[in-house]
Amino acid sequence: MKRIALLFVAIVLCLSLSACESPGTTNHAIIDYGHSTMFTHAEIRSAVKVVFKEFKAFKGCDLLRIRYDERSTNREYEAAQSNAYSSHKGIARENIMVLLSDFYVHSPGSSTGFNPYSAYENWSWILIRDSVNDPWVVYSYGYG
Repeated sequence: MKRIALLFVAIVLCLSLSACESPGTTNHAIIDYGHSTMFTHAEIRSAVKVVFKEFKAFKGCDLLRIRYDERSTNREYEAAQSNAYSSHKGIARENIMVLLSDFYVHSPGSSTGFNPYSAYENWSWILIRDSVNDPWVVYSYGYG
């Protein structure tokens, strides 16, 4: 009986450990601040930090590269202004930013819904803020 109980505990322990996935990692990500006519280096850096924090929820994933993309930022701003149903219609141009990222998914069965052992490229992060004095907030992310 003692043997069965020990075996049961060992199985439960193994299953619980295998179900845990590490949070998304960002420590080796390459940051490309690009060239911006709208944002300072510090503004882009603060937006990158917000994405890094959000990326922790991407369990079993490694952020490889993140970059500011002015063309995507301009497109997102124009789309928001022309869409009557956009929740950020009327937002000032200096309060919307798009970062693009590349990341790799390690874990099979990841709770994130990504394909295991796959690379995702040009994944968009749309960040907004209420004013230049307010912090960036991730509004949306994904392919769009």
